[in-house]
Amino acid sequence: MTTGSHIGAVWLYSDAGIKVSFTYDIQPDSTSNMSKFLKFIAYFLLGIIALLVTVVVVLKLIPDEQYKNWITGATQDATRRDFSIENLELDFGTSFRVRADQIRMANAEWGQAAEMLQVGHLEADVGLLALLGGKLDVRAVLENSEMSAENNAEGISNWALNSGNEQAVEEVAIEAQEPFTG
Repeated sequence: MTTGSHIGAVWLYSDAGIKVSFTYDIQPDSTSNMSKFLKFIAYFLLGIIALLVTVVVVLKLIPDEQYKNWITGATQDATRRDFSIENLELDFGTSFRVRADQIRMANAEWGQAAEMLQVGHLEADVGLLALLGGKLDVRAVLENSEMSAENNAEGISNWALNSGNEQAVEEVAIEAQEPFTG
């Protein structure tokens, strides 16, 4: 059995003249490299799409309360300051959307204000489709926000989030003033 293209011609003779009929039958060669390559690309793209859909479904199955606990716990561990979020809503789709209410972060121990950051309402969108094009598209709105910026006697800012170790911040500040010798 041969595979590939087939051209056929039929010549019919009659009293009215000669009638010629051509047929062109295209049968893809199942063993051709191009066919295998196109199948591979199609299956690969379907696999990527299935993986992305699975990730989005799994992310949507996790309750927002769990995300809130992870975020507050990680922030407190990293900064050694109290951090809280009253209400958190996440939405995954063509964009990643965050809505949060009553976000609060404690000030440095030496600061005058009790809280370094207070946000009444936060709404942010990150365009995921734009990332495919190599662009970062972020839109954020903060409502009823207050931020405290203070320096202590040594000139250290309350925004120097240093895992609660004031001495580490001073060491970093001293190292930054020293010339780099490589």
